[in-house]
Amino acid sequence: MEFRVLVGCGRGGRRGRPIANAEIMEELRILREEMAAMREAGRDPEASDVSEAEQEVEPEAEDMTEDIGVRLLKAVIGASSKPRLEIAAYNGGLNPEELVDWINTMDKHFDFAEIPEDKKVKFAVTTLQGHALLWWDGVQAERRRLHKQPIKSWSRMIAKLKDNFLPRDYQLSLYKKMQNLRQRLLTVREYTEEFYKVNIRAGYTEYNFEKVARYMNGLKFDIQDEMSLFSPKSVEEAYQCALKVEEKLNRRNNSGKGKGQAYRGKGP
Repeated sequence: MEFRVLVGCGRGGRRGRPIANAEIMEELRILREEMAAMREAGRDPEASDVSEAEQEVEPEAEDMTEDIGVRLLKAVIGASSKPRLEIAAYNGGLNPEELVDWINTMDKHFDFAEIPEDKKVKFAVTTLQGHALLWWDGVQAERRRLHKQPIKSWSRMIAKLKDNFLPRDYQLSLYKKMQNLRQRLLTVREYTEEFYKVNIRAGYTEYNFEKVARYMNGLKFDIQDEMSLFSPKSVEEAYQCALKVEEKLNRRNNSGKGKGQAYRGKGP
């Protein structure tokens, strides 16, 4: 009996963006091991010239093959019923934010797909490309040369990646960017998206009222003045309020200076 599963990859060939579910790949691995064990025991699952007497003597070989096929089929059906999460590959570029965003995306995928801890590193490696992949293979090869166990912990893999691909002052510069973020020529929506991105990348935790205050301090002065009568209790509430104020100021600006001129605001 022959089982085939079509596995597609994104850019970068077999090391590109994985589309196949990790459960299918794990089931295939188990399938190969069990079929190899059957061959070693003299029960070839692919043999077609087995006599009826031999089949009667060892019917468990066919049952075992059917059991393997059923398990594999269930894995394929289960994977196809789940929405697929696209994961961009990481190639070790000069932009440090690409690594931080990749790590955050991988964490979300692990949680979504319920990937066990001992399979996270194996899965993550399939999304590495270019320099990042060559570097990682070199790290593991060097550990084998020194008779050390290969890295199998996702947290240790993250630490190694950050040590190699993030600038030494990256975290400090990220905190500075977070504290000094201002709306300037951005719309409220664009400023809010950037605010969330910087906070997620920095991994900084603070009291909610501090985050709201920092968010509001980055808005344009005109918007801050209009919002002075409100007391939002969350960034999302402040965002919705700022959107309404921006819309109001846009209407006022357009009525005073003619249609088509967008609101620019003042500072900060």
